[in-house]
Amino acid sequence: MRSGSAAIIAIAYHLASVAVLTKPAWCQSDLPTLALKPPIPERQNPRILRFRERDTHVHEMLSESE
Repeated sequence: MRSGSAAIIAIAYHLASVAVLTKPAWCQSDLPTLALKPPIPERQNPRILRFRERDTHVHEMLSESE
């Protein structure tokens, strides 16, 4: 009886390792790649423009008065 349960454990281990190590079908197909947008140039970035408007001392930092 003990050898029967050992065989069942071995089969279960084998099936579990095959399930983990085998790539699913969706991984094997050619999925479309994501197209990333290029970064916004500094001269068009609204956050940088707003920062430069407030940086009146032009030292690349905002003080409390700015």
